[in-house]
Amino acid sequence: MRRVAALLLVLLPVLAASQNPVIEGKQISAPPTIDGFVNADEWSEAAMVEGLTLLADGSREPFRTRAWIGYDPSNIYIAFVCDDPNPSQIRATEYRRGGNLSGDDVVWFVINAFATKRGDDFSQFEVSAGGGSRFSIAGGRAAKREWQGDWIAKSRITDLGYEVEIAIPWAILPLPGSGTRDIDINLGRVYRRQQFTAAYANIGPDERSDRHAIWKQVSIPQIDRASVIQALPYQVIGYSEPQDEIVFNTGVDLRYRINPQVTALGSVNPDFQNIESAVLGLEFSRFERLADERRPFFVEGGDFFRLGGSARPFASQRIGQFDVGGKVFGNVSDNISIGALTTVQIGHATNSAVRYRQALDPRSSLTLGWVYSDREDTGISNNALNAELMLRGERWGIGMIHATTHDSELGYGNRFDADIFYGDKEFQGSFGWQQISPEYFPRIGFAPRRGLKGWQGRLQYEKFFTTGSVSQVGVAASFFDSDKWDGSGVYFDTRSFNADVSLRNGLKLNLRHSISNFQGSMDRLYGGLVTYPSNNPYTSISAGTVFGTVDGNDYIRGSIYGYHKFPFRLTVSGQLSFENNGSQRSQLHIAGINVELTEYQSIAGRVVVRDSKANWYLSFRQSGNFGAEYYLIVGDPNADSFQMRIILKAVVPFELRI
Repeated sequence: MRRVAALLLVLLPVLAASQNPVIEGKQISAPPTIDGFVNADEWSEAAMVEGLTLLADGSREPFRTRAWIGYDPSNIYIAFVCDDPNPSQIRATEYRRGGNLSGDDVVWFVINAFATKRGDDFSQFEVSAGGGSRFSIAGGRAAKREWQGDWIAKSRITDLGYEVEIAIPWAILPLPGSGTRDIDINLGRVYRRQQFTAAYANIGPDERSDRHAIWKQVSIPQIDRASVIQALPYQVIGYSEPQDEIVFNTGVDLRYRINPQVTALGSVNPDFQNIESAVLGLEFSRFERLADERRPFFVEGGDFFRLGGSARPFASQRIGQFDVGGKVFGNVSDNISIGALTTVQIGHATNSAVRYRQALDPRSSLTLGWVYSDREDTGISNNALNAELMLRGERWGIGMIHATTHDSELGYGNRFDADIFYGDKEFQGSFGWQQISPEYFPRIGFAPRRGLKGWQGRLQYEKFFTTGSVSQVGVAASFFDSDKWDGSGVYFDTRSFNADVSLRNGLKLNLRHSISNFQGSMDRLYGGLVTYPSNNPYTSISAGTVFGTVDGNDYIRGSIYGYHKFPFRLTVSGQLSFENNGSQRSQLHIAGINVELTEYQSIAGRVVVRDSKANWYLSFRQSGNFGAEYYLIVGDPNADSFQMRIILKAVVPFELRI
């Protein structure tokens, strides 16, 4: 018996590896021409795969897809031939790089050169049948084309379907050292009409990253990188009526790849004022909400600074304008990633964040973090320490978080979470304990609930269908029972239920219900949302309502949202929403416009009306496609009410060789 057990232990890694499909790594002698015409002779040296699997149920795709993949010392090359018996019905609206592809027929390719099988380490590339493309690099990249790097993709619709060819430079990918090794990859296709996603390696409806294919024995090249600092200096000049002054502002963003794994960024006087921020919608909540981060300095490499879950010690949205900032992030080995960031507003504030993550296996990790804030203008300083352990097996897992803060005003605080997780193709669940002391206060973090102890849990069921009128059904239920830290009474008890169904024709329905007790104040809410079509990014409309009682007062919120892209490249969007909570009245209305003059020229604007205040702005952008960019902006995108500002901004990229 012992010998059998020992043999099983030896064979387990082999058996696990055998579950992943294998694609032979083939180096090609002559690069194919990337023009959207898949020529058999050009791709004869590449590995060919076919027979994709639908992620929803593991069945074979309805139409045939063939794909080829090969590489040389400069690029990875991928080609797709996608059959479709009704070419006239292929969805191919988007043609731009970085556009919204969620309404088009799409092919996709993912790669993790470190072969860690962790989702955070995968970069993804998507190309639509109409030639549109978008991608995301592991760790996060800002929407600066000079920083993203260039890759080529061409598509065309044929009498039998559509074809796509792609060339991805090794140099834009996070890479381990040069040499021959196995790489995690996958490729697939999205059938937009049928709402199917198919892949060569079946990662299932839960999209498990450890189930991707293995690209065997690929020779990763030595990337000869000159010591280059990419500089994006900007100059702003204009007039601001509220201050009755000339606006003259200069700054620069810098990027330097220390090696293929680690990147450094620097910023001097970044231009945050002219970046459109996200708008928080109307929504009843007993706790603070935080809008998404959009500023390029923080978006670039943002994944390397994630800490703490629901009470995170670092939230970059807390950091305002600064004078000088720098950050370093990346994978220093196959299993270790780091992130370090510091910003300084001279004479006012210094903020820093550091994260270290050690991967224990594809789904388990140890994460350590330190966050520091020093407000020289107020004399308040704050330190936060964070430790996280995640251990996940095939279905079950456990997670623990312990964090502390030391604040010069509030003193010492702590937070502890312990959770058990379960997950398979259709069910996801968690159950755990959370306690957060009243003094736990990360100044540049986000901890909306403090001073509590209690239990929490969630159970979710989601199923996708490949036949019939229903494409997806989901149900979720959750609870949170907590007392005040000193045990003197209820802090927050809540039960919530959510159900949604998506139909093949694009109609999506959502129903929700919650009942809560916040320190003796009872809330009971019901809600619903209807969207049609939910699978079209160019034309859609949603209408919803939430109603019930909040602390004994009648509550109702209603909203309607829609957008439409016209054939002449004009896109308009609008949102109307109101909220009545007892005698309190709130409203929020948003209208947006975007006109694509050419691939590199556009006009955009937004109007925001919140209660009695209204703001609008209008901008023209001339993109340089790796060259100079120019912006003309009327108004302030982020003001509460309209301010007459006329701003001309120029960004002229260049490189410094060191």
